[in-house]
Amino acid sequence: MNNKLTTQKAITKTSQEELAEQISQDLLEGSVDILDAYIRLKAMEEVIKKVKSKVEDEAINEAYKYGKGEHEAYGVKFQSNEGRRTFDFSGDAEYSRLKEELKEREAMLKALPYEMVDPETGEVATPPNIKYSKSSISIKFPK
Repeated sequence: MNNKLTTQKAITKTSQEELAEQISQDLLEGSVDILDAYIRLKAMEEVIKKVKSKVEDEAINEAYKYGKGEHEAYGVKFQSNEGRRTFDFSGDAEYSRLKEELKEREAMLKALPYEMVDPETGEVATPPNIKYSKSSISIKFPK
């Protein structure tokens, strides 16, 4: 293995957590505008995603050079993996019909004000439970 990969300081979950905690504490102490900091963090996150996306294929190719199995670089274990297999059922008429029926059923249940019984079939239809996700901030960067 390339000696350069094994002589660098290890990147660990602990070191990442410590750095995140240190930066978070600095930001929360109030010495900066927290909204400004959050927006700038979001911008950095977007840049990192874009860069990662552009270099990912080359990084995968580089990882494949090490062969199958687990390897280590910078104290981090890595392994090349084949893409997972997925299925596209959209060509099956019965699947498409059932999926459409499910959408219709979901829409009907969402519209129910309270539990209702179908007088013809005796089927009980109950409105779905409503769950709320975490509140968030929507950020749109100008072009």
